[in-house]
Amino acid sequence: MAGYPPRNDTPDTPVLLPAPIERIVLGLQPVLGPIARRTPALATITHRGRVTGETFRTPVRAFRGDGVLAVAMIHGTTDWVRNILAAGAADVRLSGTQCHIVNPRVVPVGGDADGLPDAARKALRRSAVFVADIG
Repeated sequence: MAGYPPRNDTPDTPVLLPAPIERIVLGLQPVLGPIARRTPALATITHRGRVTGETFRTPVRAFRGDGVLAVAMIHGTTDWVRNILAAGAADVRLSGTQCHIVNPRVVPVGGDADGLPDAARKALRRSAVFVADIG
């Protein structure tokens, strides 16, 4: 399918993966979902679609620290990010623990935010980072 997934490139949230790799990652999401429940580094974000209202579960590589959850946005601004920003909250399962996140925001490339884990700070050198408070 040409042009899929859509490129979500902006100066503040650049896409770091080539399109063929993005397609592979997208295809692996159904497999990663069950694995994410058992892998400490992976989280499953449960969010509602802005248009459909449908519930989605998206596996991501998440970092937790100082009451915040951070996700490097190597795919640019994706639908799950837009959905959570619009809703203002979501549920996350990380390391077998369910939590609720609020106050979602995007820290642009080169930006800074208080309380970010070291891995998220390193990611900010090249990508934007999605950050939310753990409620």
